Amino acid sequence: MYFHDADGRLLTTPEFGVEDHRFLLVHRRMLSDLLADAVGRENIRVGAGFECYVEHPDHVDVRFADGSADTVDVLIGADGVYSTVREQLLPGVTAQEHPGHDVWRAVIPNPGLSMPEDRLILGTHGCRGGYVRTHDGFVYWLVNQFNTPALAGTLKHQALQRAAHLGADGENSILHQLITATPEEAILHNQIMIVPPLARWASARVALAGDAAHAMSPHITAGATLGVEDAALLGRLLTSPADVPAALDAYETDRMPRYAHVAELSAAVEHAATPAQFARNYAAFHHWMLNAPLVRLARQNAAP
Repeated sequence: MYFHDADGRLLTTPEFGVEDHRFLLVHRRMLSDLLADAVGRENIRVGAGFECYVEHPDHVDVRFADGSADTVDVLIGADGVYSTVREQLLPGVTAQEHPGHDVWRAVIPNPGLSMPEDRLILGTHGCRGGYVRTHDGFVYWLVNQFNTPALAGTLKHQALQRAAHLGADGENSILHQLITATPEEAILHNQIMIVPPLARWASARVALAGDAAHAMSPHITAGATLGVEDAALLGRLLTSPADVPAALDAYETDRMPRYAHVAELSAAVEHAATPAQFARNYAAFHHWMLNAPLVRLARQNAAP
């Protein structure tokens, strides 16, 4: 995860090592398949739609939109930035716009371009973006902008406008060619939404995880990683039905201070005054993530 400025110069961070720049990109669809196979697809109910829950001292009654119901030991609301579980656990706390922050992105087959490297660019006019190759011949490209002005034209036109601020090569840039080769219907545009700091993440038998608890602006590319951390910790703490309240209390005690610090590091990246400062702050964030106690413990548990 190295960055270039709009003139193509590599932004170095000599105060950080190579390990602080290593990054593994995993396609969400493939990760979902791996997790589904591990859990057992027969244990997954899809298309039910969570509706509400009633919490009791020793269980949780859950009702689904299709009229079905279930009784469970613990309910984990990992249902994203617009979490329905969060709405019930913390009434009135809703997702908020990250003002002026928009993103355009797509995953497409390589249209035949020669790409000797992945490239992430810090441009002008609040624009950032680039492209990353996947293992199976596809390319993920994105452009985002802070303080986005009023939008006009097609999604492709909007993306190309931002790409013009990300490289001196203009229409000859690989990013420009990738966007041009992308079908209009394959381009995603999102107003970035965030979840404000929460007063709590859990009750005795209900907890929030992932974006439901801590959706942040994605410029630090860590949201999914942090959600995986949530799941890893819950998996270690939830050992028996009787221990659920203590486990969720320990989970909340661990995660809330951690995310408060993540928010500080994220803000330092977002508000960096120069591309060079952005690159340094990003490397500092990654260094902290790699050396945090939970990650070290996960590595120890994974050791043969």
